[in-house]
Amino acid sequence: YSVRTGHPRLLMRPESDRDTLLVSLGDIQRRGGDPRFERFRRRLHRTLPNLAMRALAYGDDAAADSAITGLLAPTEFEGVTWDGIRVIVKACTFDWLYGHPRFSEAQKSAVVDQLLADGRRLNEMLSNGSHIFHTRMYGWTTGLAAAGYALHGHHEGADELIAFADAFYRKFLVH
Repeated sequence: YSVRTGHPRLLMRPESDRDTLLVSLGDIQRRGGDPRFERFRRRLHRTLPNLAMRALAYGDDAAADSAITGLLAPTEFEGVTWDGIRVIVKACTFDWLYGHPRFSEAQKSAVVDQLLADGRRLNEMLSNGSHIFHTRMYGWTTGLAAAGYALHGHHEGADELIAFADAFYRKFLVH
């Protein structure tokens, strides 16, 4: 596998490189000023990805601060597939806000450590077979992969998360 360098790289790119299927950070910032998207602006609150989008599209520093505070909070694990979705949310938010001026190096370092621990916890949960009765079996594996891809280049443990998720998908989820 190969992983893009730089951020953002999860679900969007810094630039579209004229690829109309990609959403770029520039596209989001341009659309932020378009009055046709005002109704979406009003919805960009509460969740970490929404706060990150609000910060990126509208230059809302308070939204960036709220998202970063949420990233620094411990991830709640309940033994359900939402655990993986919570890690996906944090991985995307980390990736999207990585270059934001309000996101300090110390905060990034703390989030890297937490996302790595979250990914390893999902790995452990998948390894002991806890996933078997879940309705969204992809949740933990995708959370683990998202953490790995977001952390690639920031911690050597990221590659082990990506490799585990890839092997798990190939063995159990994709035929």
